[in-house]
Amino acid sequence: MKNTVKKLSASIAMVLCCIMLFSVTSMAQDDREGYWECIEVRHQTYDYNEELTNKDYWSKSKSGSAGTGTFSETYVGPDEKDDYAPRPKNGESAMVQGSVSTPPKYIDGGKTVQLKVDLSISSTKQHFWDFDGDAFVRFDEVDVEMSHRTYGAIDFTAKDSDGEDVKLSVWLYAPTNWRATEYGNKPKVNVEVSAQAPYGSEEGDKISIYTSVGMGSMSSRTEYVYLWHNEGKAPTEEKDDSDKPKRSDEEKRILDAWSNNQEKKPDEKVVRDPEDTGIRFSDLWGMVAIRRGGGYDDEWEYCDLDTVIHYGDEIWTEADSGAVLSLTDMSTFRICESTKMAMPPREEAVSSFKILSGNAWVNMKKMWEGGEFHIELKQAVAGIKGTTFAVEQTDEISRFYLFTSSAEVTSKITDEKVTLKPGEYAEVAGDGIIAVKTFDIPAKAKELILPMEILKDDGYKAGGNIIPIILAVIGVIAVIIVAVVIISKKKKTAPQMKEQTVTQSEAVYRGYGPNSPMPSVKKNFCGNCGSELKQDAKFCMKCGKKL
Repeated sequence: MKNTVKKLSASIAMVLCCIMLFSVTSMAQDDREGYWECIEVRHQTYDYNEELTNKDYWSKSKSGSAGTGTFSETYVGPDEKDDYAPRPKNGESAMVQGSVSTPPKYIDGGKTVQLKVDLSISSTKQHFWDFDGDAFVRFDEVDVEMSHRTYGAIDFTAKDSDGEDVKLSVWLYAPTNWRATEYGNKPKVNVEVSAQAPYGSEEGDKISIYTSVGMGSMSSRTEYVYLWHNEGKAPTEEKDDSDKPKRSDEEKRILDAWSNNQEKKPDEKVVRDPEDTGIRFSDLWGMVAIRRGGGYDDEWEYCDLDTVIHYGDEIWTEADSGAVLSLTDMSTFRICESTKMAMPPREEAVSSFKILSGNAWVNMKKMWEGGEFHIELKQAVAGIKGTTFAVEQTDEISRFYLFTSSAEVTSKITDEKVTLKPGEYAEVAGDGIIAVKTFDIPAKAKELILPMEILKDDGYKAGGNIIPIILAVIGVIAVIIVAVVIISKKKKTAPQMKEQTVTQSEAVYRGYGPNSPMPSVKKNFCGNCGSELKQDAKFCMKCGKKL
């Protein structure tokens, strides 16, 4: 037993010594001096499968500079037809664009280095082919061969909200591929990656940071070569203002598209295809697909700015995607992400859109020629003559938000109608009953990425939703008026009540001032027993003698 106790004590002591030694060693490492200095930047753009590419079917392009790369692939082969499955179409293409921020010139040994990675992919006429792109950042030895890495390489990484590593890759499944709807696409990555810089062993050691952006077998790789200095700390670098808060890229794109739409003048002389609505994409980003009216699931194609929109077409935006439509009267229609909408059939006016799911907002410049502009949701229809509004359609609920002017919302189930004012929204559930509620205009505009410049141009003013304020002021005024009336009545009735409630003693003293002599009061006594008698008494209350 004693031996067991001794062995256990010795083991515990050894573990404690190791822990203390590790702590001391770690502290010593943290206190070490030395830093890396960037002495050279090298860049290469290449395609390691270039000789294997069949140029009768594929056309590729690549370009890049330090930290950036742009690539494209286009299918130039013939259209293939099959009655039972989707087949390739000539002109299907995709573009990958990416950048990695420049590493600092000086890096302390053991310091965490953070870099920004931006990667995106877009496509044109994509129908059958899948496309993808990727990026990486890592510490590694100097002069590592292209498309290789050494055993001791240190990758820069980032974590998502679940603690998992973020994949520095983007992809677009073809709209005819079931994975596009089952798993979804990932058209962009915007993330900050980090890694801890190693220490050098001796003066003059070298190491490199490699950054790369690529598409398939094409890549744009930059190598930043660093030299180790054994003594001192990294010199301080001047900082710029690049990290100051800025307007989001998506909001800038929307505002630019809206501004350009206001400047254009509709050309009434243009002769179009009878099936052409005349509506065009002012801008789009991410993955926006279109399907011609009456088409099948395998007939979706991704859009570009030149895509013609026909009557009866359906438009679908995926996650992290969106589009701005330019209507024929200079109005702007913004389709938010994860939204599906349908254009009206040719026999109806083009002033009637149907939102099947998702969110959209519209800046209607004027009354649509020939009548109102209509937005149809699952449970309701809204009629507008010139305003800014937003719609939201979930599986069960239709919502219509009004920012300026007025609009009428009609339940498709009960035919109930309501007229909305700015700052109000109509919510219609499956039973068709309309509930009118209020919302905060600036907050909702921010949520929908609706620039305030557009609302102000449409007549909105800060504090424009003044109905609740007016009601509150009216309520306060009413309370004050009631209080004044009550106080006034009390003042009028107070003298009368006082006059009626004075006592006899107060009446006696009322005619006398402070220095007036008190009036005398005469007392009577019984002649038989001597008891005091009450005023005007006819019998003695004690002996009963008649007075």
